Amino acid sequence: MTALERFNEMREQGSEVYFDTDEIIELLEYFDEKDDREGYTQALELGLRLHPEDVEIRTMECRLYMYDRDYDKALQMIRSLRKQADAETTLLNAMELECLYGTNRADEATAILRALPTDENTEAIYEALSGLLVEMDRDEEALLVVNLGLELFPENLTLKEERCYHTERQKRWQEAAEQCEELIDLDPYSGDYWFMHGRIMIKLGEYDRAIRSLEFAQTCDEDDIEAKLLRTFLLYFTHNYEKAVEAYFELIADERFVNEQLRSFTEKYDLSYDDLEKASQEFYRLFGSLQDLAKTLVGTSSAAEATEAFDLDLKKRIEYIVGKLILEARAIRKGGREWDAELLEDLRFLRFGDLERSDPGNSPEGNHLFDDILNHKFYQN
Repeated sequence: MTALERFNEMREQGSEVYFDTDEIIELLEYFDEKDDREGYTQALELGLRLHPEDVEIRTMECRLYMYDRDYDKALQMIRSLRKQADAETTLLNAMELECLYGTNRADEATAILRALPTDENTEAIYEALSGLLVEMDRDEEALLVVNLGLELFPENLTLKEERCYHTERQKRWQEAAEQCEELIDLDPYSGDYWFMHGRIMIKLGEYDRAIRSLEFAQTCDEDDIEAKLLRTFLLYFTHNYEKAVEAYFELIADERFVNEQLRSFTEKYDLSYDDLEKASQEFYRLFGSLQDLAKTLVGTSSAAEATEAFDLDLKKRIEYIVGKLILEARAIRKGGREWDAELLEDLRFLRFGDLERSDPGNSPEGNHLFDDILNHKFYQN
């Protein structure tokens, strides 16, 4: 029986059993990864009762205060724990720096950071801080940490990535492109780097290069739905209608889009299985299977025949239907809200082949679709 199984059984029975320190740490790390605050708190309380002097468990107690943003209390404990011989110095250093930045003591934190030895432990602290400060909405401090880190560890790939993200956020597109191309040179088989390059090329107006980069991204990771979406909208935006229609057909005929891919979206946004099922059931209620939707829209199951059959107006309607459907389904999974009633009415008409119900003149502009997808995958690489 695993430590987790024993712990869950203990909670169900309302009893208390013994766990050694390693088992308590294992439980705390599990609940931390799952972002299960209740489980983390219960395991911590048990650990402190069983092993009140254990430094590692006390360190995990500091982390709980930090979750609550009680940084002053956490700092007090961190500095007390550091005096103990078996304290894990690197972890305490990282936690202390996070607390200092969290209490607007950036100068003090930076001074401590500069004084750390130039070794692999310090390199790991720079990597962790560079992303953590972004999550704390402290972009200025994050960029400082990245630049300081690259002075000490110029070959660090994580810090190079963070630098490129910052350059993008500052809309310095040409500089971001150069930094992204450096990353691609270091790892030419990274689909994330090619996706990043594609979105930067869009901002520079280099649409042909953007399409090629997105195709490379799909070659590296054929399941990258965001790359497929962005390439599809970009093909439409550049009036490359034949390829755009083929790309649309591929999307709406891919059962993985509703199943595997949207399931992964729920994990990204910490939504429940029920949220996914609710939206998927609504999708199938409106359209049947995705293959049925394809036949409703184009009257054929062949992508080649569909491409030849589409006239310009029909292509615009397809762009509207698929674009709205994709964005609406993703919005549901991001926010857990209900389907938009007006959109549902449009889609019900479309389900029965009444394509005239949708107005191509009201289609979302390409740039808005670009922005939605870019925002969705800006920091997911």
